[in-house]
Formats: sequence, structure tokens, C-alpha cells
Amino acid sequence: MSRWYNLHIKNEMFFWFFIVSLLPIFILFLLNYSLQEERFKEQAQKQLELILNEKISKIETNIAVFEHDIKLLSQIPSVIESFKKCHQLFQSQPKECKEIDSQITLFLDRKKFHDLLFINLQGDVVYTLKKEDDFGTNLLSGIYKETNLASVYSNAKMFLETKLSTFMYYPPSHTHAAFMAHPLYDDKKLLGVIAIQLNQEKLFEIFNDHDGLGESGELFAAYKNPQNKILSATPLRYIENSVQNEYEFPKRDSLVSRQAISGMQGFGVTKDYRDVEVIAAWDYIPSLRWGIVAKIDLNEILKPIDDLEFYSIIVLFFVVMIVIVAIVLVTKNLVTPIEILIQRVKNISLGNLEETSQERVYANNEIGLLWANFNEMAHNLKISQQTIKQYANELEEKVKSRTKELENATKELSDTNYSMQKHIDIIDKYVIVSSTNLAGVIIDASSAFCDITGYTKEELIGKQHNIIRHPNMPKELYVQMWENLKQNQIWSGEIQNLRKDGSSYWVFSMLSPVYDRSGKKIGYTSIRQDITYQKMLEELSIKDRLTSLYNRVKLESAFEEEMKRAKRYGNTFSVIMADIDHFKSVNDTYGHDVGDETLVTFARILKQHVRETDVVGRWGGEEFLILLPQTSSDAAYEIAQKLRENIEKHPFETIRKCTASFGLSTFTNDDTMQSLVKRVDNALYESKKSGRNRVSRA
Repeated sequence: MSRWYNLHIKNEMFFWFFIVSLLPIFILFLLNYSLQEERFKEQAQKQLELILNEKISKIETNIAVFEHDIKLLSQIPSVIESFKKCHQLFQSQPKECKEIDSQITLFLDRKKFHDLLFINLQGDVVYTLKKEDDFGTNLLSGIYKETNLASVYSNAKMFLETKLSTFMYYPPSHTHAAFMAHPLYDDKKLLGVIAIQLNQEKLFEIFNDHDGLGESGELFAAYKNPQNKILSATPLRYIENSVQNEYEFPKRDSLVSRQAISGMQGFGVTKDYRDVEVIAAWDYIPSLRWGIVAKIDLNEILKPIDDLEFYSIIVLFFVVMIVIVAIVLVTKNLVTPIEILIQRVKNISLGNLEETSQERVYANNEIGLLWANFNEMAHNLKISQQTIKQYANELEEKVKSRTKELENATKELSDTNYSMQKHIDIIDKYVIVSSTNLAGVIIDASSAFCDITGYTKEELIGKQHNIIRHPNMPKELYVQMWENLKQNQIWSGEIQNLRKDGSSYWVFSMLSPVYDRSGKKIGYTSIRQDITYQKMLEELSIKDRLTSLYNRVKLESAFEEEMKRAKRYGNTFSVIMADIDHFKSVNDTYGHDVGDETLVTFARILKQHVRETDVVGRWGGEEFLILLPQTSSDAAYEIAQKLRENIEKHPFETIRKCTASFGLSTFTNDDTMQSLVKRVDNALYESKKSGRNRVSRA
């Protein structure tokens, strides 16, 4: 190459023109392709993470609703009575209990569950709405003892709390199913377990929704069976009947479904179960013990870049050819006059007199000879200029054509962005979401959030969430919430809020920290579900029908919560029990209607003269119980005296005058609910014994 380079000035000029003109073009082309590829991958990863988080949130919300529904169902008196009836009928003569089918069918149709089962303490299935083969079998010793129904029944019975099974094949239903079970009580006595069979189609709807996943993408879940095989938990886009056939994923350590089922979370470029390269995001759902994966084929994501690469190569080819031709022409027209001059100088130096004499007319000396050669060179340059202009016009036409192609590509990209924005708008309209900075100041809120609160986005941004805080919510709840968030944990729970117009509503809220790309926490995001209707149903189940005060079920629940709070924070609380004096004589003298009227008036007086934080309820018959949070014995005594005096002064409509006896006591760290109620009851008895219409404390 060194010999070729040094042979001629024309070769040297050609070499350096090539380096200066074409090498930067190649470098820029490769750099642009690499940057575009990384940008598309990054956008795809963000989209997959957003879709994955949204789907997980929907699944966990559904599970929370299922758990709330079965707890609520287990507290309905008619359901408890139905259980006892089916159990008695099964013991006397095992046969199907069909009398309650209509009531259970109404509940299942509304909640979209597949089946409901009653299971007694011996493990017998004493009732099933679907009347499948599991009716009458024993889950501890029968043919279905290895099923997930038997497992979730045993766990609910053992731990006395709500339990959820995995999705597995359930023979009586001839399909895959999951069960949620909850213990059933009657007056604190464990009767058995109530179980609901979840409808897998409701969850499959979430996975069959491929919006945002393009033509090749899919969302699926996997689980590990007892044989440690990783199987498909939801339908696969490329494997028919994957759930029914229990499709097993390949045994590759790099397979993201295996990583997800192991509790790992992540995203990136990998190969899926088809051995096709994809961009995926994955996570783990502990409640279902599922690994969940969202993915899109890498070829689909990079298709716009591949198209751009193809057209860029075509343009680059023509640019290279034009530059090479231009270099050849330029070097030829620049060097030839110099070579002629050198050759003539050589001929003259060699004594070629004939040639010298021949040129003498045009060049009498060296300057004249150079001038003549420059004129010739100028003529050649003019011809070269025309040639270059012609090629430039051709290049301009090609650039116009390429510009048109780029405009079309830009339009396609704009259409894609519009489609993505529509999905974002749907989320904004129907999902109740707000975001805050680390100080709890609202920085963004969805339209659904604005709709439910009655505030505009401008009114919310820059404010804290206490703008919608309801005064009935305990401060301890918010203290616990912030403790979880500061420890980078997710907090979830039910919260009552205030709208702008002063009305209230209930939401199930899930709050989680938000991190930037470097992993630094930058704020918090809250996703909520409107549960106002469910809370209305719950309110009906905890109120006494006659007095509209809380019933004994609610009082016992509030009692336990207040004891937990007192032991945790070192607080104290007091309990007052009131009993209407000579109430039996009221019923005997005036009748039960007047007795009911007296109970209602008595309850209204109690409610009017206690604090908003106090809990008032009907304990039973003419006995009423009042919980006084953070109240000492002396303060409780003053409140009881005030209540006694107001009742004594009140002119009752029919009986005119009524008095009541009161007993009270204050919580100590060694107390149980039974021991504290026993002391209060003893104090009440002392008031009765001492002549009634007085307050005693123990």
C-alpha cells in the first residue's frame, strides 16, 4: 500500500478525500442506530413495567375484595343459621340441603364466584350450591383429601383466619380452581368453615387483555406444583389449552417465569418459553404464589428501527457512490494540468527542443506557460462544476424522497403515541390515583381522584392529603401508614375521606414508595378503590335494628381493637355499662311497644351526651355498653354521672320518668375483654344492689 500511496499525488488525494468525507458518515450512522435501539428498548421496558404493575394491582385488589366479601358473608346471621341447618340435616340423614340455594345463588351471581361450600369441623362437605361430587365427602380422609380445597380448609380451621389456596386442578369441577376459606362462628363458638370457589375466568380476563402489548406480546402467570414443576397458571398466547393441559415451562435457569416464581423482580432482554428473544418485565404475587410475566417480542419493538436502517443503507450507498465519483473527477481535473506542466518541464529539461519550439508561441517563459496551464485547468474545473451540480440535483431529489419517507414514519410514530395516550387517558379517568413528594405534598392526581373528591386538580396540587381527611379516622392509622412508607414498605387499608361538599366516602387504598432510575426514593403513589357501597352493607351488619346503635358483634370488635391500641401505645381506656332500672315492669305495665320506645329514647340520650370518639352500643336487652378511648377512671366517672343525670331529668313520652344504673372500670395491662367486662358487670350489680340510679366503679 505504501508503494501505491507514494506513486502518484492523485492516489494520495483520493485516499484523504475518502477518509475525510465517508468515515464520519459511517460513524454517525452506526451511532444513531445504536442510540435509537437503546431508546426503543427503554420505552418498551417502561411500558411493560407500567402494565405489569397495573395488572398486579388489579389482581391484589380482586383478592382483597374476595377476602372482604367472605368475611362479611360469614357474619350474616342467615348464613350462620343456614350452616347449622345443613349440618343438622347432614348428621341425621346425609342429603342435599336445597332450601338455601336461592339465597346463595343471588350472592354468587352478584360476586361472580363459581361455588360456595359449608364444611363442618369433622371435614364433611355438608353443603355445596353446584351439587358436584365433593358433596358429602370428607376432606380429611376422603378421596379429595389431597386437593387444594382440603388444604385451605385445614389452614383456615387451624389458624382461625381467612386463607387462600393456589389454582390447581380440582376433579369435582373438572377444571383448575382456587378456594378462599374463612372460619364460621356462632356466639364465639366455631361451627366450621365457609369456602368460596373462585371463578378463574374473572382473573383470566386480566391476563387476556393484551392492550399495550402489541401484536406479539402477552401477560401470563406461572406456579410451582408439588412436584416442583413450573406450570402455566393462565392461558398462553402461543400454546393452546395451556392451563387445561398443565403446560410445563422449559427447564432453563434464565427463563424469567422461573425467576418470577422464585420471588425475583426485574426486567430486560431475554428468551421466552418459545426460545424467542423478547423484552420482559416480571414480578411475584405472594398471595397466589404466582410468578407474573409481561413480554413483547424484541423483533416487534425494533421493527421501526430495522425499517429505518434499510432506508438509511440505501441512502448511504448512493451518497458513497456520489462522493467517490466526485473525488475521482476532482482529483483528475486538479492533477492533470500539474502533470502536463511537469511533463513539459521535464521535456524541456531533457532538451526536447521541438516541443519547446512548438510551445514557444503560447508560453515565452515559465509564467506564461503556467498561466496557459491554469486557463486550461479553469476550463476543466468549469466542466467539473457542471457535473457536480448535476449530481447535486439528483441527490436533492433523493433527499426529498427520503424526507417523504421520514414524514410517513413520523406519522406512524405519532399514531402510536396517540394510541398510548388513549390508554393513559383511560387509566386517568377510571383509576383513583395520586402522587406526592417525600413531604406528602400532592404533585399529581388522576381525573378519577378529582371526581370522587370533588376538587379540581389545581385545588389539589400543592396540598397535602389532610384536605380530604375525615375526623372519624384515628390518628394512629396515619402514624402507622407513615412508619410503613418511611421503611420503604407498602401500606394498604380502608380509609374514610371527605369530599369538597362535606359528604364522606370510603376507599381501599394502597400506598407505595416511588423510585427514580438510580434507585433513590422520590415520593409516594396511592391507588384507591371506591368501597363506599361495601361499607354501607358492612354498616348494616353491625347496627342494632331497634336503637340504630352498634350491636354486640361491633362492640366486641371495637373492644379488641381498643385493647390492641392501648397495649401498643401505652394508652388507657374505660368501659361503662348502663342498665335501665325496672325495665321489666315497663314491659309488663305498658307493653313491649312502649318498652321499645323507651329503649330508643334511652339510646338517643346516650348517643347525644358522649364524645364522637366514644363507641356506644346495645350489649343485650336493656343493657348498653360504652367504650371511652384514652379516658381515666375519674373522667369516666364524671361522664357516667352526667349520663345518669340526663336520663333522670328527661321526660319520657309514655312512662314519663326513667332511671338507670351504671358500672364502670378502667383497662389494665393484664386485662382481657372477659376480665374487664366482668369487673364492669360487678360494678353495675353493686349499683343495682345499692338502690339503683347510681354509678359504681371497680
